[in-house]
Amino acid sequence: MIAVPVSAKQRQIVVAAPAYLEAAGTPLHPRELTQHRCIGWRSAVEAAP
Repeated sequence: MIAVPVSAKQRQIVVAAPAYLEAAGTPLHPRELTQHRCIGWRSAVEAAP
């Protein structure tokens, strides 16, 4: 998996397999995420230890 920064203003991360990004393209803006497949997500706050 690779973490891809899509916005400096949000406290969330997007991760994807390199092969997926190669096939589907790397989103450069959060609005582009609607065009991608998603298994699930959670906020960075929820993921913090």
